Amino acid sequence: MRKLIAVLIIVAMAVVGMAGAANYMYEKASVKGVGYKNVEMIISTQSGFHGQKLVEKESGSGNVILERTELEAERQLTADGLQMPCIYPNTCAMDYINFTKEAEFEYMPVSYQTGTYDQKWVEKLCVQNYRIGAVLTEMYTHAEHLQKTTEVKTRGYQNVCSEPTNNGNCCTGVLEANLNSNVIGVAHIGWISRDP
Repeated sequence: MRKLIAVLIIVAMAVVGMAGAANYMYEKASVKGVGYKNVEMIISTQSGFHGQKLVEKESGSGNVILERTELEAERQLTADGLQMPCIYPNTCAMDYINFTKEAEFEYMPVSYQTGTYDQKWVEKLCVQNYRIGAVLTEMYTHAEHLQKTTEVKTRGYQNVCSEPTNNGNCCTGVLEANLNSNVIGVAHIGWISRDP
């Protein structure tokens, strides 16, 4: 009987640990090589028009000289949504996405026995923070050579404050971006902020 209880406790601890980890994601990747690459990544901390969103699409053929990507995302939820009252600045419950990418691509057609791939590099990134109404887009198309470093951090804090005089506006969110690129091709960097 004691063995059965011990096994049940261990299983319960494992299930609780897995349930807690379901709201957190971390990925680190490093790629080098020659060929065709097509990658799409979609991250959302909340459903619908809430939370933080990140969408990245990358494709092209040729030489991947260097690509290092690091992504961390977390959503903090209870049955009622974001949890715990906000005490500014560091103890707010928050959703967040941290994204860092360093890459260098060089276009060339690539032929295999199964076919030929001939596509100039396309790199698209869109990050949205619905809490503060901010959107960042970084897009490169028809790129023959692309060298870039991108670092984006977005956070959305719970909109409840411990002081009633703040009208619930002390903890909202932030969208930070640091972009550096050299490209032979078409580049577009866009930023929009609006009252959410």
